[in-house]
Amino acid sequence: MLGMYVPDRFSLKSSQVQDGMGIYTSRRVKKGEKFGPFAGEKRIPTEVDEIMDNRLMWEVATHNSLILHFLV
Repeated sequence: MLGMYVPDRFSLKSSQVQDGMGIYTSRRVKKGEKFGPFAGEKRIPTEVDEIMDNRLMWEVATHNSLILHFLV
């Protein structure tokens, strides 16, 4: 994906969970840790429509895949 910025210590790879790409890191991201840059909005799952194009959204989830919010 041309023009997509991926912060240090992260990599963009094919997703093993869904069709498309995913962002991965080999270390734990600490609660409150900041990385970026990111220009967008934080939305809780109920604010994201099923018809929205989510290919460029960041999904923030717990270790057991509970989605906390999206960065759109």
